[in-house]
Amino acid sequence: MRDLEQFVKEEWTRIPRESQDGVQSGDKEVFENYYRKQRKKQARLVLQPQANMHETVEGYRKYFSQIVGFFVVEDHILHVTQGLVTGSYTTELWTMAQSKIIAALRTHSSYCTDPDLVLELKNLIVVFADTLQGYGFPVNRLFDLLYEVRDKYNETLLKKWAGLFSKN
Repeated sequence: MRDLEQFVKEEWTRIPRESQDGVQSGDKEVFENYYRKQRKKQARLVLQPQANMHETVEGYRKYFSQIVGFFVVEDHILHVTQGLVTGSYTTELWTMAQSKIIAALRTHSSYCTDPDLVLELKNLIVVFADTLQGYGFPVNRLFDLLYEVRDKYNETLLKKWAGLFSKN
């Protein structure tokens, strides 16, 4: 855990420092473009769910945690640096991410057959959306997804109980 804490501390101070170094050397635009390009690549990696994410609540929890971490850092960089990232860049990145997140959740939740897992997923989506909304990211589409998760929960619960009743 100590290594992780040290890494986070270094990352939170490194980027603003590098941003200032870029400004001082006159390569501000080059550095900003490079940073944004690299962060988009990192976003794509973070947004790729594990193939078996739908099997456990831990798979979903890990997926959401990675995304929250990524966007908390982006929000921090937005507010700490001068122009390294802009509101429009962050909004564009979040819009792209939200589409990929929703697609991944639709795909993976379609494989869920356990109503308890679907209910846990719903709770995780609420916490995930509330967290990002607290940082100013629009999350209406995630809340809309909850209707689909509700339907999936009803479907899996019905199948579970229908199977139990048909055995009796």
